[in-house]
Amino acid sequence: VEKISVVSKSLKDYLTANYDINAEKIFVTHCLASSEFKFNESKREQIRKELYVNKNELLIVFSSGGIANWQNNEMLVTLADMGLKILNLSKKVINHKNIINKFVNYSQIPAYLIAADAAIIWRDKSIVNKVASPVKFSEYVCCGLPVIANNSVDMISEYLVKYSCGMVIDNLSEINLRDMQILKQMDRRKISDTATLHFGIDIIVEKYLQIYSSVNDV
Repeated sequence: VEKISVVSKSLKDYLTANYDINAEKIFVTHCLASSEFKFNESKREQIRKELYVNKNELLIVFSSGGIANWQNNEMLVTLADMGLKILNLSKKVINHKNIINKFVNYSQIPAYLIAADAAIIWRDKSIVNKVASPVKFSEYVCCGLPVIANNSVDMISEYLVKYSCGMVIDNLSEINLRDMQILKQMDRRKISDTATLHFGIDIIVEKYLQIYSSVNDV
């Protein structure tokens, strides 16, 4: 093996612990978000007007490209039952008075993410999720969204704690309006700028070029 690119430090650690691979040959390159995923105040106001969400309302977004059970769409009902307004960007329609169902083209997703006050990503505990780097998380934070997540994806948990841009919980019942207000007050531009340095397309492309260069130098 000359060089390996993996999406998370946890996957790198798993490979070095279970296979005879030199850690120096493994490079961590997270899943990227395109340049369109960036905080924009004017787009935020525009979409909130379209969705009839006023300035003071809290809006949590959940984005999913499919309807598979592992997406955990159904947990949105629990949040909606708490009185939270949810923007469900998914093909899976969930009928609830507090859930706005909207499925849009990929090019439109950044604007709808920006319109929310926080995002949620909820994955089952498994080795696959533990070592993952979900594209949705990269897109969320690059749009400046604080993220609510369970402690199932190491990269997400570590990032949220290190950069204080969300909350890691074990159960949805831990969510309360006080915590949501704290998330709403976070600096969206700062979250977006920091995330772009980790998950933005330019930095990820540069990392891949460095890997290819190092292979050619061997």
